[in-house]
Amino acid sequence: MTTWIFQANPKWFDLVGAVSNFTEMSWLARQHANDIEPGDRVFLWLSGPSAGVVGVAEVTTSVQDLPPDEEQSDYYLDWSKFAGLQPRVKIELKEVLEQRLLRTELREDPVLSKLTILKAPRGTNFPLMDAQAAALDSLVEAKRKSESSSLALIEGQTYRRRTLHEAYGGQPQGGISTPARYPMVLIFTGKSGHQYGYQDEWLDADRFDYVGEGQRGDMQMSKGNAAILNHAANGELLHLFEDIGKGRCRYIGEMACIDYYTRELSDVDGRLRQGLVFRLRRTSAEQEDALGSLAQGEESDVARSRQGFRQSPAARKAIEERAMKQARDHFENEGWNVDDVHKTRPYDLVCTKNGEELRVEVKGSTTSAAEVILTRNEVDHAKIRYPNVCLFVVANIVLDMKEDGAHCDGGEATLFRPWRVDDDALKPLAFSYTVPFD
Repeated sequence: MTTWIFQANPKWFDLVGAVSNFTEMSWLARQHANDIEPGDRVFLWLSGPSAGVVGVAEVTTSVQDLPPDEEQSDYYLDWSKFAGLQPRVKIELKEVLEQRLLRTELREDPVLSKLTILKAPRGTNFPLMDAQAAALDSLVEAKRKSESSSLALIEGQTYRRRTLHEAYGGQPQGGISTPARYPMVLIFTGKSGHQYGYQDEWLDADRFDYVGEGQRGDMQMSKGNAAILNHAANGELLHLFEDIGKGRCRYIGEMACIDYYTRELSDVDGRLRQGLVFRLRRTSAEQEDALGSLAQGEESDVARSRQGFRQSPAARKAIEERAMKQARDHFENEGWNVDDVHKTRPYDLVCTKNGEELRVEVKGSTTSAAEVILTRNEVDHAKIRYPNVCLFVVANIVLDMKEDGAHCDGGEATLFRPWRVDDDALKPLAFSYTVPFD
């Protein structure tokens, strides 16, 4: 991987305006076209009297002869420099520096003072040596820390969105921002997104349905959408903000993505498409979910059989791990390759063998498991994937609560393969209701 400086002349291209409005851009590659590759890192440089680094990006395509990007046309100040087929590359903006890292600061560094762009600044694309890239990273990090000091996120407090990105980086526009150097994902909700079909909604005090990104066509599970879905697996915190206008937002709190589903939505052109909706939950909420609260009021034998709703979070986690272990052992003993995907998919295991793929839903209980709880996505997935889906139920797991935590043993496993979900066997346990205040 090579690190580059890509230069923009302020007389020809409004770089400051472009990085404020785009997360992806097209860039001329007049020099070193054969050396620039996807995955390369880029420092974006604005020339002129106050020259310096304004942002950090990543190359996403190889160099190709392409026409100018029409979406960037308002930022081309001298069209003649960009017209026609020219070698160009696509870049994805990773961070915008609120305060430019000035040329004068680079000249004071013994390594960076030898940069080609300081000694012979004519050109667009400048490769960096490893030591130069490391030194520039260090200066950018120092500037970021000096700008942000330590910005604390406090629930209910209002922030300028600009201040958030000064502190943490990430894309300054759009609903999903993924800072490159901090283990977090920032998501923003607000009425301004309604015109694009982004109608997020609270289901109750703790659960929130958040519509993914993508203005046209079916939404794809990539980039920001994948960042939300996989935030826990990637070790990243998910922070929710409400846009309240005039560049300000209110911090709602830390959330966790617990599920996702698709539904038909309108895109920016009014056309129907498949949208991604992420089911989020406050991490500060009590671990007993809404279904558990419902079950606490039931006294029937059926209620007592429902996967141990009254168990503590630690107990439920131990029960789940016991069931998952039995399921993995079962399929591995039958010669399947087993992948645990329960944190990111609406099913628990993917098993492959001799070109065949089987998706497995796993349920565990300390009772006879006469009934188990299925989410909407689990039901939809099972119906779509039939007959290549199965249900693995582990009943009568022995739970032992000790001082050092919950421990499980035993359990009677039953495999249902193929698994066909019978609608007559499904029972609604809760409804989302819109209160008719008006």
